[in-house]
Amino acid sequence: MCLFYGKIQFYIGRKTIIILAYLTIGLIGFLLIFFTSIQIIIIIVILLGLSTFLSFPALFSFVSEATHKTVEGKTFGYIFTIQLGVGTVLLFLSGVLADIFGIWIPFALLAVAGLFATILLFSNRKILQFQSLAP
Repeated sequence: MCLFYGKIQFYIGRKTIIILAYLTIGLIGFLLIFFTSIQIIIIIVILLGLSTFLSFPALFSFVSEATHKTVEGKTFGYIFTIQLGVGTVLLFLSGVLADIFGIWIPFALLAVAGLFATILLFSNRKILQFQSLAP
């Protein structure tokens, strides 16, 4: 899906891609809680992967455009560290909670995180205007 990002971004814009990707991730998290048919789960997981990999180039192009060149490398470093750090903690937490409450809980966490990101993006629309933040 990343290969088609440029064409998709041209038609609907980065802001829309980011919001739709996180909204889709949140909704798919809820679907994974309820569906048990392997055929449906395979389709849902493919859609989850497409949404996730479509959000990466949109976020990275946003950061590249929104940061000044002098701090761009540092900003990418922070973003990758936060992304990988939070992802690692969520994976661990998901495993622990799955052992305690059941296999559905990691998908509930995924759904809540995706919908929280969507709400956060909607509430801070000015952040997504892609204006240069040069000092």
